[in-house]
Amino acid sequence: MPRISLLMINPRFEMTAKSFRGAIAMKTLTSLFLLFFGLAATAADRPNIVVIVSDDQGYADVSYNPHSPPEVSTPHIDALAKEGVICTNGYASGHVCSPTRAGLMTGRYQQRFGVYTAGEGGSGMPLDEKWIPMFMGEAGYVSGAYGKWHLGLDMSRHPMNRGFDEFYGFMGRGAHPYFDHSDPEHPIYKGLEPVTDEKGYLTTRITEEAVDFIDRRKDEPFFLYVAYNAVHTPAEAPEEDIKPLTDDPLRNTLMAMLMHLDDGVREIVGKLKEEDLFDNTLLFYLSDNGGAGAMNANNAPLRGFKQHDYEGGIRVPFIVSWPKELKGGTTCDVPLWSNDILPTILAATGQELPSEKPVDGVDMMPALKGEVEQLHDELYWSSGGGKGQWAVRSGKWKLVTVKGQVELFDLDADIGETTDLKAEHPELVESLTKKYDSWLDEMAEPLNGTPKRWSVDATSKPKSAKKQEKPAKTAGKETKEAMKAEKSAESGESPQPRGGNKSRAKNVLFIVCDDLNTHVSPSGYDHVKTPGLAEFASEAMTFNRAFCQYPVCGPSRASFMNGLYPQSSGVLDNTADIRETRPGTVSMPQFFKENGFWTASVGKVFHSPRHDHGEVAWDEFVRFENDELAVVTEARKKFEAEHGSIDDPKNKKLWKPIAKAAKSTLDAQTPPGYGRSGLTDEQHKDGKNARQVAKWLKEDPNGDKPFFIACGIQKPHVPFLAPDKWFDLYPLDEIVYEADKPNLWDNLPKSAISGRYEAFGFEYSKENDQLRREYMQAYHACVSFIDAQVKIVLDALKESGHWEDTVVIFTSDHGYHLGDHFVWGKVTLFDIGAKVPFIVHAPGLTTGGTTSEAMVELIDIYPTVAELTGLTPPDHLQGASLVPLLPRPDRPGKKKFAYSVVSRGPNLGYSIRNQRWRYGKWHDGEELYNLTNDPNEKKNLANNPEFEGRLKEFRVILAEKQLEASAGLP
Repeated sequence: MPRISLLMINPRFEMTAKSFRGAIAMKTLTSLFLLFFGLAATAADRPNIVVIVSDDQGYADVSYNPHSPPEVSTPHIDALAKEGVICTNGYASGHVCSPTRAGLMTGRYQQRFGVYTAGEGGSGMPLDEKWIPMFMGEAGYVSGAYGKWHLGLDMSRHPMNRGFDEFYGFMGRGAHPYFDHSDPEHPIYKGLEPVTDEKGYLTTRITEEAVDFIDRRKDEPFFLYVAYNAVHTPAEAPEEDIKPLTDDPLRNTLMAMLMHLDDGVREIVGKLKEEDLFDNTLLFYLSDNGGAGAMNANNAPLRGFKQHDYEGGIRVPFIVSWPKELKGGTTCDVPLWSNDILPTILAATGQELPSEKPVDGVDMMPALKGEVEQLHDELYWSSGGGKGQWAVRSGKWKLVTVKGQVELFDLDADIGETTDLKAEHPELVESLTKKYDSWLDEMAEPLNGTPKRWSVDATSKPKSAKKQEKPAKTAGKETKEAMKAEKSAESGESPQPRGGNKSRAKNVLFIVCDDLNTHVSPSGYDHVKTPGLAEFASEAMTFNRAFCQYPVCGPSRASFMNGLYPQSSGVLDNTADIRETRPGTVSMPQFFKENGFWTASVGKVFHSPRHDHGEVAWDEFVRFENDELAVVTEARKKFEAEHGSIDDPKNKKLWKPIAKAAKSTLDAQTPPGYGRSGLTDEQHKDGKNARQVAKWLKEDPNGDKPFFIACGIQKPHVPFLAPDKWFDLYPLDEIVYEADKPNLWDNLPKSAISGRYEAFGFEYSKENDQLRREYMQAYHACVSFIDAQVKIVLDALKESGHWEDTVVIFTSDHGYHLGDHFVWGKVTLFDIGAKVPFIVHAPGLTTGGTTSEAMVELIDIYPTVAELTGLTPPDHLQGASLVPLLPRPDRPGKKKFAYSVVSRGPNLGYSIRNQRWRYGKWHDGEELYNLTNDPNEKKNLANNPEFEGRLKEFRVILAEKQLEASAGLP
């Protein structure tokens, strides 16, 4: 009998032979022939599998949807829909990117293995989960993944170490650039290696690689996974493809991105047809979640966007095509979702469901063929306790919960979720809640360490009866406005332009600290304890990229209090006064007072008492001092015994240096001063400031007027003095910092560095470990101290009943160096000197616990609070209102750059930064930092010839910004 080649019998069988080599080693040739011939016949009938996932695509951003607006054109996705089945109740298993992908790849609720949010899925799934390509490999399929991965960044979770045979794409980040592929921290991979010279528009490149996979693997059964990052941010498309289809430039760019996505579907389906594979290919097309408000996606007629469990966040374009088995041009109204894809694939390819772990998905073919009316008793969504969002769908009923606030909808009658029926069906609310609780009992704890259940903070205090009554007078009006704002923000229509949203705010509470950098927990700094700010951030929106316009107290405050860049204000040092440099400028508190607000200020708001605008701005303003320090008391008594009272005019000048010397004896400190004050919180000026604001909120001195209250917190400005208990939080041996290399300054312009390190007791380019720890301990003690004072203010606001009608903004006048770059203090343009914590609570607009990566400047505060309170801001303002960003934290914003300046003698230093780069220009040189690769700005690239093109680009942008920032200067 002649020897028979396995490849003669089945040219697709190479991998199958490897899989079964051990099992068939002892078989007879006859048995081998029969076995392989039978498998070959079976393999010929098995379909190829293609899964195409778009990113953040709007429900109505496909033109086959009758609700799509006229600018939407997706002819090739439409053609696929005509040849397949449109799933009108097709869902994603999560409302953000990576959780959906985790569920899709495993067929299991991703919560079973602790993935509730994008951070958990993006950082990496457990390695003991079995993924679709692993099943396919066992069945003799070759698998390729193309595009966005977002299921783990380390190589153990690389697609080719998770069952795929080929990979082209990027590992993490939803907001991956479409043109610039040069970032070595987030490279494009081809196989296991990063590609260093990749060119081209990413959507097109993903398509090209996917089509090439089909071309090379067409003679084998294959599983092709194409995960486009289109139409996720950033909004980037070839300029020639962006057409003026609407009045919204962002929407126009989205349409161009959508066109390339649609072209990708054309190329992939076209290649399948060209190779005569389409009829026997089981193809799924869906989005990973609902359309994003950040991209002006259209989810009509659904409510909400990405990051919501309303239908707009989870119901997605969903098409299934398999011409050999499914009738094209039909619809399926049965609720099904992305986790059903794996069991459907297994059934189609003759594989059994795994028994070792529960698979929650169901083979959807009976529903697609119209044979059944239901696949799931219930579908569950959950973001865990950290966000407090969950939903359950049971038949036509949908229960949606956000931090304990429950809504019930009848989706058959109300697909837009406009009518809450919980009052009419309390028993149904109770039943669905119990079902959700039972389901959640089976799920794992979140991988990020937060609890899986949300609960009300036990420390929150109820509103007083007195303050509850006040808003009731206008409750009807406020409720209508809130509903209108919510409908505007969450409708399927394109987001309204600036001014279209409505807030419930009528008051403003502005809290500004002095010299506070981003060493606070909401900014991701884990080495300092700020539970008060963490609580506030959980109820507000945190901007991670907020910058001052001048890293020194006086110019910065003149800038944001008047809404002007420092060059326009004319205040470029701590002595200048805007009332002299730009007479007639209306400051923020003056503006509110002139518009009928009661205005009050406590602490350091304007730079000094000399700079304060007095009664023209404030109905009431107070500045406290610390109670006398114990060391000063001892020195004073000794002084007065010899010279008489320190209040005697002839003694004041003599006493001042003695008092300063007495303070400097604390902990043998150097001139800027630090140490345990020996005072209580209440005896410090910031303790007094906080309690004064709490008193105002309690006593209602504003009467019937809305209020604008500014609370100036002076710490952690030097001297770093705080009550002893706050120092106890930070043992010296537990202080953490990263030492710099001695030659760090060698490639910097000398003007970029501040010489204030000498005043702190340090030497040029040298580390002093003990002294640095002592200063950092004192600074962090001051930060924890003021955190407690801010909590007093915020608790008082809640107790007053005004939390739901008051805008709250927390920030600092600039950042601060604590030895990084060998620099101490401020007066630099490094991010640590210019970046500030920035947290906003805008009732009716912001969602608690959200963050934004949009570029923000402190001059944006004035126009923002004006718009939030329904006022028309003055014409002189140079900032931009942040109101369009507040309900949509994932929106990139229109502002592409943040701009800061600082003086060096008669010259100015300039800094301009975007999401990835910072450029600095000084009279003696330039700086350029890639903030993605070098977030701490330790490697100046300005002298590297490779970046000359980038430098030229920033020089042009800076010149334009300088002209804008100088506008209106007398």
